[in-house]
Amino acid sequence: MSATNLTENKRLLSEILFLLDDVSDEHVTRAECERIKVNPFFEDMLIVLDYCKLFLGNSITYSYKNEFRVFAFLLPMEYVLRILYLVLSVLI
Repeated sequence: MSATNLTENKRLLSEILFLLDDVSDEHVTRAECERIKVNPFFEDMLIVLDYCKLFLGNSITYSYKNEFRVFAFLLPMEYVLRILYLVLSVLI
């Protein structure tokens, strides 16, 4: 909570922490995610499962039966910060 001084951000973070209070960490693999079956009643949660598969598989896209479902553009932060430093050093 000390990372921000904005009251609204602190309030939202408190709400998130309250909701996640009973959640525990579980180590899983992409293969284990592939075996998860979601009740049709909770079909809107499939996007969360798809993002888990995406990140655990070190991918940038995930599709099922040629249907585009999720996308992420992942960059190592050391490259992002190096480019930012170079751009700023030229501008300043």
